[in-house]
Amino acid sequence: MLTWVRAGVFIAGSLALMAGISALALATARWLRQWRLDINLLVHPSQLAAYGMLILLCLGLMGISGLPPARFGLQSMDWKLDAALGAGIGLALPAPLNWLVQVCVRKWGPRIYSPALMRAILPRSRREWLFVPLAFCLTALSEELLFRAIWVGGFSRWLPAAIPALVGSAIFGITHLAQGRLGMAAAGALGLLFAGLFLWRQSILPCFLAHYLVNLGQVWYASQQRAWLENYPDNG
Repeated sequence: MLTWVRAGVFIAGSLALMAGISALALATARWLRQWRLDINLLVHPSQLAAYGMLILLCLGLMGISGLPPARFGLQSMDWKLDAALGAGIGLALPAPLNWLVQVCVRKWGPRIYSPALMRAILPRSRREWLFVPLAFCLTALSEELLFRAIWVGGFSRWLPAAIPALVGSAIFGITHLAQGRLGMAAAGALGLLFAGLFLWRQSILPCFLAHYLVNLGQVWYASQQRAWLENYPDNG
């Protein structure tokens, strides 16, 4: 396949995938604010299948692009350092993020944040505590492949890296609408941090580990504040 054809298919496919994920996230946010689920959304087979499909689509787009794997951060020049950086960032962030939510809600009121998504994925049993960490592997990997590897790594082939990093981080924030304005702002900031980490290390590994551990840490903190989440106003 000609190089320019590969590039066109990659760009069009990536834009379509990003648009589809964004539309689905917005629809999910509206749905979660209207209904309280009796199932754990994160470990539902349909959700796991969707994230698995997203991973396959991302890998397919990378293959079609004709760009080298290093462009997408699929190689690491020092995996031990990358792993240490990712783990350090992922373990350090959940506590201040949890504190920030509490401070902002007290200052600006409950409408700035929505616990709908957290309530939908918070483990309710020992069995779910086993499967939620495994499910987070799929969610963190799929989002890092799309927002960092493809969007930042791939598009920086044709654009200054700052542009896809900023745009991708903004979209990453929007896809967290289910967590309210505060959740979107926090996710956008994290997206920018992960984009910077990706560009610095040229590897998806530290971004994946940081993302995974942040998600896991947020769920753990939420489990310690279950009563607060359950009694939080649904219009928050």
